Amino acid sequence: IYMVLDHTKMQKIQGHFKKEDLQIIWSNPSYRNVFEDLLALMEQFELSYKVDQKPVYIVPQLLPADKPLNYVWEKSEELAVRYQYDFLPKGILPRLIVRLHTLLESQNKVWKRGAVFVRDGAKAEVVEHFRDKYIHVRVKGQNRRRLLTIISHHIDKINRTFHFNEHMQVMKLIPCPCEECQKGATEYFNIEMLKIALKIYQCCSC
Repeated sequence: IYMVLDHTKMQKIQGHFKKEDLQIIWSNPSYRNVFEDLLALMEQFELSYKVDQKPVYIVPQLLPADKPLNYVWEKSEELAVRYQYDFLPKGILPRLIVRLHTLLESQNKVWKRGAVFVRDGAKAEVVEHFRDKYIHVRVKGQNRRRLLTIISHHIDKINRTFHFNEHMQVMKLIPCPCEECQKGATEYFNIEMLKIALKIYQCCSC
C-alpha cells in the first residue's frame, strides 16, 4: 500500500492513480491476483476511494493542500460547528472524505484540507485549519440540519478512534447566533457546556 502512496508522490499525480498504475507499482508476481483485495484494504483503512463511474482512485491525504483557485463559498443562512483540538491529529479530514466521498459535490471541490458535500438540497463545506488546530463545518440550503448531523456523526466517530485525555482534548463548538457576531468576529460556545446550562435552567424552580 505504501508503494502506491510513494508512486503518486514521485509521479507528482497528486493522489490520483488508475489500475494501470498498479501493474507498475505491484509488478511483483506475488501481487498479481490480489489487486482487488489490496484496493479494498486501502478503502477499509480510509486511505483511498474510487471515483464513481471512472477508473480513477484518489488518496485524499496526497491531494493539493490549497483549495481550488476558482472555488468560493457564498455565505448565506447557515449552520456551523467547529471542532477545536488541543492537538489536531493528522488524517481526520482525509478519512472523512473517504467515508463521505459519495456525497462530494464534485472532484474539483475536494483538496487535502477541505471538501464540499451535498445532499438533498443542502451543501456543506468542511475545512481543516491545521495550524490553528480546528476543523470548521458550515452547511446551508434545505435540509442543512440533516447534512450537518451526518458530517458531525462521522467526525465524532473518527475522533473516538484517538485516545483523547486531559492533555489532548477536542471541544465541539457552535457560533453565537446574535446579529453582532454575525456581522463581525464570531464567538463560539462549547456544546456540552450549553447542554449542562440548559438542564440547570430547566430544573431551576425560579
